[in-house]
Amino acid sequence: MLSAIYQDACSRCADASTSLYESLHDDNGMPLYDREQVMKAITSFRTWINIELDLVKEACAESE
Repeated sequence: MLSAIYQDACSRCADASTSLYESLHDDNGMPLYDREQVMKAITSFRTWINIELDLVKEACAESE
């Protein structure tokens, strides 16, 4: 059970990374230069990753 939770959370972290990469480019595949857009993408990524890491931490704590 714990391993499955870890796997799911890590898979979502990989999805978040892919999403960040895509968010850093426009619809034509050109990189974003607007600092505010980049910071917004980074903030969103960090929020998503932190949620997944909290899940891993809490799942581990509950399994003790």
